[in-house]
Amino acid sequence: YINTQGHHGHGDDMQCFSMPETRHDLIVTVWVKNLGNLEQEQRDSLKAGVENLTRCAFRQNTNYDVKKTWPYSRFSFSQLGREIHKAFPDTDSLEFSLKDITSELSVPRLNELAVDLRDE
Repeated sequence: YINTQGHHGHGDDMQCFSMPETRHDLIVTVWVKNLGNLEQEQRDSLKAGVENLTRCAFRQNTNYDVKKTWPYSRFSFSQLGREIHKAFPDTDSLEFSLKDITSELSVPRLNELAVDLRDE
């Protein structure tokens, strides 16, 4: 917005506003073939990695090169699943508590995130 709305030329003030956000609660269930074969350290690493990658997609960190949420777009959980499978080969299957998010003039953000490891 130009504060004065007068189109004066040099010296007009401009204000920038942040994009509106939508907040989402997400549960990611990670199915692992024979979870008992993983040591506790490997389980903790897998759980933390999936959580960090998911948070990266929702713009909470920059640890991974993944597709991020954008305004005026569809955020695809199947794409997020492909990226998780690629980054963490121990992942056998994934379930997301949400369907794809179609955003208008807003940026989808995480409100709460839970990652649950399950034995197949």
